[in-house]
Amino acid sequence: MYRQVGGSAIFFVLLSALISNVGGVGHGVEKSKLPVGSEQSASSTSAIPVDALEADTHRCSAAEVLRRHLGRAEKMVTVAPEKDNGIVCSDFAFQDLGAVKADANEHQNAIPQNLKTTGLDLTCSPNADKENKGHRCRVLIATLPDPLQSANLLEFDRDLEALQEAVSTAGYDFESMYTPWNLADLEEPKDPKGSREAMHYRRLFGDEPGAMLFHGRPAPDGAQNSPVPRMGSELLMLLLVPESPTYGLNMHAAVEALSAIDQLKSSFNFSTDFSPSTKDGIFWIGPNYSASAAGLYHLAKVKDAQPFYAISGSITSERAISLLKAVRTLKADKSSSTNSTEDVTTAPSDRASLEYLLESGLIGEGKRAPVAVLQENESAYGSEDIHLKPSHEGPEIRTFRYPRGISHVRGLFGKQLTNFKPQNAEAPTAQDSKSLFDFTDALQQPLDSPPEFAAQSPYSNEGVLAAIATSVEHIGAKAIVILATDPLDQLFLARYFHQKVPNARVVLLSAERLLPELRGQYDLDGTLSVSRFPLFDDAFLYAPTVGQSRHSLSFMNSTQEGIFLAALQQIAPLQVFEDEKSHALEKLSLWIGVSSHGSYWPVHRAPPAALPGEHSLRNSYAITNIPEDPLPKLWLIATSIALVCAAVHVFLFLVGGPFHARWRASDRGWIKGFSRHRVLTFYLADNVDASDPSQWRRELGRQYWLLSASTQIVLVLAWLVLPAIVFVSSHDKDPSIPHKLETFLRATDFGVSPFGIVALVILLAACVPCLWLTFSFYLRRFGGTFDMPFWRFVWLPLLSLLWLVFNLVVLFHELADGTVGSLFALRCVHLASGASPLLPLLLASAGLLTAAAVNLNALTLARDRDPQVPLLPPGLGVDAGTMDLCRKRLTDRIECWGFLPPPEGLVLLLGVLLACAVLHPFLLFSSIDGQWMTMLYGYTFITALWTIAWLWVRFIAIWKLLRFLLELLEGSPMRFAFSRLPKVFSLAPIWSYAGLRRTLILPMRWFEYRKVAPRVVTPERAVDQIAGEAKFIDRIVSGLGSDEMLLDRVYVEFSEDQNRYATLLLRHPVLKATWQRGGPDIDTDRASEGSSDPGKATKQLSSVCRDDLPVPCGTSFPSPCEVAVANEYIAMRFGAYVRYVTLQLKNLMTFMSMGLFLLLVAAVSYPFQEPQNIAWSLIVIVAILLFGIGTVLLQMDRDSILSRMSETPPGEVKRGAFLLHMLSVGGLPVLTALSAVFPSMGNVLFSWIQPMLTALH
Repeated sequence: MYRQVGGSAIFFVLLSALISNVGGVGHGVEKSKLPVGSEQSASSTSAIPVDALEADTHRCSAAEVLRRHLGRAEKMVTVAPEKDNGIVCSDFAFQDLGAVKADANEHQNAIPQNLKTTGLDLTCSPNADKENKGHRCRVLIATLPDPLQSANLLEFDRDLEALQEAVSTAGYDFESMYTPWNLADLEEPKDPKGSREAMHYRRLFGDEPGAMLFHGRPAPDGAQNSPVPRMGSELLMLLLVPESPTYGLNMHAAVEALSAIDQLKSSFNFSTDFSPSTKDGIFWIGPNYSASAAGLYHLAKVKDAQPFYAISGSITSERAISLLKAVRTLKADKSSSTNSTEDVTTAPSDRASLEYLLESGLIGEGKRAPVAVLQENESAYGSEDIHLKPSHEGPEIRTFRYPRGISHVRGLFGKQLTNFKPQNAEAPTAQDSKSLFDFTDALQQPLDSPPEFAAQSPYSNEGVLAAIATSVEHIGAKAIVILATDPLDQLFLARYFHQKVPNARVVLLSAERLLPELRGQYDLDGTLSVSRFPLFDDAFLYAPTVGQSRHSLSFMNSTQEGIFLAALQQIAPLQVFEDEKSHALEKLSLWIGVSSHGSYWPVHRAPPAALPGEHSLRNSYAITNIPEDPLPKLWLIATSIALVCAAVHVFLFLVGGPFHARWRASDRGWIKGFSRHRVLTFYLADNVDASDPSQWRRELGRQYWLLSASTQIVLVLAWLVLPAIVFVSSHDKDPSIPHKLETFLRATDFGVSPFGIVALVILLAACVPCLWLTFSFYLRRFGGTFDMPFWRFVWLPLLSLLWLVFNLVVLFHELADGTVGSLFALRCVHLASGASPLLPLLLASAGLLTAAAVNLNALTLARDRDPQVPLLPPGLGVDAGTMDLCRKRLTDRIECWGFLPPPEGLVLLLGVLLACAVLHPFLLFSSIDGQWMTMLYGYTFITALWTIAWLWVRFIAIWKLLRFLLELLEGSPMRFAFSRLPKVFSLAPIWSYAGLRRTLILPMRWFEYRKVAPRVVTPERAVDQIAGEAKFIDRIVSGLGSDEMLLDRVYVEFSEDQNRYATLLLRHPVLKATWQRGGPDIDTDRASEGSSDPGKATKQLSSVCRDDLPVPCGTSFPSPCEVAVANEYIAMRFGAYVRYVTLQLKNLMTFMSMGLFLLLVAAVSYPFQEPQNIAWSLIVIVAILLFGIGTVLLQMDRDSILSRMSETPPGEVKRGAFLLHMLSVGGLPVLTALSAVFPSMGNVLFSWIQPMLTALH
């Protein structure tokens, strides 16, 4: 409430009247006629103070700012003259501002005759008018949101700041301000009496205007030819009239302001002329609410012959715009141009904004999905429906209305949306960068709307919102356009419907910085905004009124910026343009921006309109739309990494391909040694045997996947470098390609290294492997003798090339667009913006590169190791034909590099087609960058899904066949030999990649087993075989010691020699007899024949057997250890093949984990149309994949043969190891998918990376 001195207003009035009648000052002179000037300050201090409430209501703000300008004391007047009909800003309020003559005989209340010659003679006299060709002192009216009777306090602060900024830009400095509005005089009422007094204060002072006074700033040197000349003595007064979105223009305050203008013009030579093309009219900055247009029109009709020239900064309704045009044409000169919308408002109409949105294709999706428009009730702005043109054939527009009392809902539920937990009810939250955003209103009950008495009304209003959200979901709307007069309502509604209807894109017809700035508390990334002012960071204004300087612009929303431009056009009337591409001035156009990662990023821009006449920076205002920024640090880091990887790839390809023969024949040792280095594993071609189809298949597969990797590297470089070229040259006039390249090279020349030249050279060099591999692939076709379907041979390489061409065509199409190409490039290079169309494609390319590496590893592993399985002779209790067929099918799945053989291939195809039919990827990944990018994202998702599913099906099929092979081995008498294998053959370390590091250890242990294996050949031949294998071991050790590849099939031949000897062992009569008999490989029936103490006999035999092998349980043959070692040798060879297959399984599982993680991150790194559906779809995909992988891991833990090899109980599952395996595969994908479904969880999990991205922004 208003703090009074001693009680109610009535008590002060009665007390002051009693004292004046008893003690009297002036001896019977009426108090209302007592002039109080600076001369009477001493006597006024001894007088009894009047009621402050009543005294302030009779102060004229315009007179008070002039009084302060002259250094006079404030005027305390209790009652206004009756002749003025209650108007405060009358002649009576200004009469004591003149130079009063000191005449003792003249009556004190007489008005001096020379009041027309005031104390402002030097600045507003007619002589000064003639010298400066215009009045030095000018006055105009500006409207502001009512700070006392409405809840639009945030808008009041913003609009007032915009007015001050505009006046300062026009060349004036702030001097003083007087308003009767003071929230400091209000406190929360504690009783009914205080509540009534507070309401009385708000109504009493809310109907009064305020005033701001500015003095002219001397023009700087070099600006004498400025189109708006001024001197330091020039004065500018703004009369502030409150308005509300419900009651409109405050008519009492407007009448007071017009009365003050009459007094200022008649008594002080103030002028209202701001443009040579207008006659003596009154200029208005505003009104800014649609409800005020009708009041201004009514006021213009009753005002005596003075035209109104009003320019609004935020009115967007068609009806209000028509009224403003009617106001201007009511009494204006008929020759003036009043047909353009820009004459009366600086903001685009809602209908124009919505039509532009639909034409751009960002919302609506043709005629299929309706567009929901949310408008407020209880206001003139919300009562007008948006009617599109009759020729519009777009989607249906469905209008919903929410209660304007939504402020109560945001007060109760707004904090819950941010998990707000106040420390206590009385302690206010510190307003710093870390405090949570609070929706609490300073004035809990606005006076410009009907009161709500029920405590349940806020909950009822929230129910209305819930019903609207349900209806929007029911009609299948893909866009929700929110119209609100209060930015806080806009913010709350955007947050509410973003949560309730996550698959509908929220669209605001006004840019608001609070949306991206509050990202940590309100996840509103992906919200579109349509405005004429996109609020770019680091934007500035060329203002000729201040000497062509760069005037920084930092507004919180487009409404504030619109009011700034409206005020600037009224005070210093020049046209406003956009500064596009090196000062090429264009008309202000509509922009569509997306909110993401704490900023607005431009998405689309309407084509610029032609400008009649000549315009330059000397006779117009120019707003920069896209500032000239350097390339971001994160782009430089990512591009540097990509260039290094591409350079290494090209170098290794040249060494391992075209120049390999020269390097291998070089006389220099290091060159010759590098030609055999293992880093060239993927790049060296195998010396295939023309008669071996498997070798030809592996070699063609290696070339195909190397071609796929090369195309992905070219794509990554193209996506990084080409948008950067357009970005750095977007402000140049010359659009030619050579000039763009020159600009890029100049911008990326960092002195230390010519970064741009290196990037372009590597990009061109990366195309060489693609062309070479393509020709080599098709030339290989004519040298092989194997049977391969022609369609598979032709189409697979062409698919990689077509994918490369399609990506490049889309990229050139987007960058070549003269309207949005530079905007597309801007978001591409800002990888951490959250709206970069490049980031999902980079992540997808990284996933496909991982797939290429995995398949290259699988093919080279099969080429360099290929242990195979020993051939089993018939009659051993195991079907050799079945086992051989199983091995061949395993080889087909392991070495598959194209389409899977049936039935897995057919199941995969049907599964992917079904998934695409259910998920609708082209709707799911609908892009804000147009249909071409939507197609690219859709095909990228299909490709990634196909690749992951292809590897997953291979993973399941390989394990299914391996499991069948293991069951055959478990059914053979050799099963007990697996239990006796040393720990070096254990399968447990495979999951930690230990198996990949045992290339040397395993052959040496195989050779050791070979030396102690039973002799099934002649001694001479046995010696020769062991000597030959020793040479193989020496070559393997020598090559691995110098980091060389396993060339010339050394490893394979050694393995084949081992398998041949295992086959010979299986034909040994003694060993064959044990297999035919079945059971254990050592006979225990006659264990007591050699000794009366079997245990003693066993110990004696231990000296014959190897120390690291278990002692046989009996003796049925002269040399029982030979039987045990023979079975272990054969089991070792089968174990080597099992290890090889499990390594291939690990290889596939690695990509499924990394590829799935990259796919999930790509899906949440860009504001797609349906983020919630994408998240749930990916969760289902993750669940299916992890179910298959988990099933395989469980079956591997329970398998008997694998349990024997890993020394674990068969049939049991190690829960800890199983969970560890599952977390290693699906931990990151699961967390990423959950963070996409629950954004708050994602903010917590990935908050550690945000500071790093901010630093690299």
